[in-house]
Amino acid sequence: MPTKFSSDVVQYPPQRLAELGQLAAAENSPFSLSDRIGLVADALALSKAGYSTVSSALQLISTLRDEKERETDVYLRVNDLCG
Repeated sequence: MPTKFSSDVVQYPPQRLAELGQLAAAENSPFSLSDRIGLVADALALSKAGYSTVSSALQLISTLRDEKERETDVYLRVNDLCG
């Protein structure tokens, strides 16, 4: 079950985050660009705050790396959060 830290940040257990990443990366994914960016943003923010592992966030990013049209926006967000 996800843990909601605020109205904007949700933490999923590592296995569930990996499953969501697979679904988000699928060719006909129901996840919008905003959804994918949100998953990455939450995973990075929670790992930065020490509430989850960096490896979970990096695994999600790795799973989404093959996005075609949306790749730039997701990675720009990753860059903003890591910078």
